[in-house]
Parts: sequence; structure tokens; C-alpha cells
Amino acid sequence: MLISKLVLKAKYSMVDILLVYVVITAAVFVVVFMLLPRYGPHTISRLTCPRCKKKFNYHWVPGASFISLYRGRNRRLKCPYCHIVSTFDVVSTKLTTEQARLLKAKA
Repeated sequence: MLISKLVLKAKYSMVDILLVYVVITAAVFVVVFMLLPRYGPHTISRLTCPRCKKKFNYHWVPGASFISLYRGRNRRLKCPYCHIVSTFDVVSTKLTTEQARLLKAKA
């Protein structure tokens, strides 16, 4: 009788731990994959296409993806004007906060 009560108590406590783990994992997932990319700290790079020579802005979050850790400073992006994929150095072309404010005010 006492052993069966201990077994039932252990099962319920394991379910409680599992439920807490699932809830915390879901909350972290929502924050990292949904809220941070939309409302988090963005960096803007002003890029120039090597083919058509038109300038465009690229908004990115530093270190937010596995690709950024793998590729480092470079990104393979498609130009929004000529639709040709090229490699761009996004770190050296990033704008300061003051330059970003002026760019937004101009638009």
C-alpha cells in the first residue's frame, strides 16, 4: 500500500516537471523565434548591388541565426531590383543609429 502511494506520487511529480518544462520551452520558443525577429534590436546595412549598382537596405539581427554564425560577415542575398543572388558584406556596411534615423526621416 505504501509502495503504491510512493509510485503514484512519483508519477504525478514527473508529469508536473514535464509540464513545467514544456511550458518554459514554449515561452522561450515564442520569444526567440517570434518576438525578437519582429521587435528586437535590428541592424540596418546599406548595400549596393554589384550588377545593377542600385542601393537597398537590409535589416538583420546580429547573431540571431545559425547561418550568421556559419557565414560570419557575409550574406548571400537576392537584389530586390535585378533579382540576382550576390554575396554582401553586411557588417562593414551597417549604418549607425544616427544614419538610420536620417534615412527613416528622409523616406
